[in-house]
Amino acid sequence: MISLIYWTPYPETWASTRLRMLQFFPYLEARGIRCTLRPFLSPELFNILYKPGVWIKKGMGMMVSLSHRVWDLWEAIHGDALVVHREAILFGPPVLEWITASLFQRILIFDFEDASFTPYDSPIYGRLARWYKWPRKVDELIMMSRMVLAGNPEIERYVANKGRRVRSLPMVVDTDRLTPRSPSERSEVLIGWIGSHSTTRYLDLVMPAIEQLGMKHRIRLRLVGASRPFSIQGIEVENFPWSLERENDYFRDCDIGLFPVADDEWSRGKSGGKAIHYMAAGAPMVASPVGINATLVRDGVNGFLARTSEEWFKYLEVLVEDPQLRRRIGQAGRAIAEAEFSLRIWGPRYVDYIEEALESST
Repeated sequence: MISLIYWTPYPETWASTRLRMLQFFPYLEARGIRCTLRPFLSPELFNILYKPGVWIKKGMGMMVSLSHRVWDLWEAIHGDALVVHREAILFGPPVLEWITASLFQRILIFDFEDASFTPYDSPIYGRLARWYKWPRKVDELIMMSRMVLAGNPEIERYVANKGRRVRSLPMVVDTDRLTPRSPSERSEVLIGWIGSHSTTRYLDLVMPAIEQLGMKHRIRLRLVGASRPFSIQGIEVENFPWSLERENDYFRDCDIGLFPVADDEWSRGKSGGKAIHYMAAGAPMVASPVGINATLVRDGVNGFLARTSEEWFKYLEVLVEDPQLRRRIGQAGRAIAEAEFSLRIWGPRYVDYIEEALESST
């Protein structure tokens, strides 16, 4: 049996670990390919890593994670191929990947869904993160890989320009598990946002419109996974921690989904996974027209694109006032998710990619 070892920096509680790796395992195993997942961070360390303080606990956790990853090297060099999502270790050069791919001549497949070759200042660790991440890591991983799986067209172009084999792998959702909720009558419209510590700052772009909206309409705002609590006078704001068990419910509960991002180089290289989840859940959305959002969100069809605070208010109000419009746009988004981003379509295609990399000689 063919053995694939998967290295990812984050545990399965991180969305990209599940969406870029775990959900494809049943398809691979059905074709006789055994898959083993080895995250760098434990769930416990991941839960504290992006919170302030507890530096000693973080440092000790990093050392334990590093020792485990070095031990993982033995497994990787005895497998048939190593699939690396983003990076094997959160800091430093790709030494273990080089040992596996170059020294022991194992097939390396590199997968990433955000344009991490662009400069990025962490909202938690600041500019220091650029250097402990090793600025040239992505380029080095691309050049030592047999194949790169790219999460969006910008990444595809970047890899192709380096003369490396690249295959398109957008953010994929299991549309059999994430389904729209049954229609129900609620006294207020639920506007939802699902994000993380790194995307919380984008909420500031839409808060003025939300405040204005709350002065005219009865709405409820639910924020899931934000790094800080929000409150708005006159609006019921729910600040929920992210939960793996409730993730699909968070998306399908939305009457309207929010997807604000800043218009910067980093955001232009993201892969729009949140938009695809809103679509699969049948939730109309309002999004910033940045990067892939400008093509994922078809203005007036499966959502609206808002550039200014005035446009955010305008489109949110249109959706709040018209439940039939919300239903029509939500149904259109669901149809797009099923036709273009469904695991049923991409699962077999993913296996084809892996088999192509295993069979090719260069």
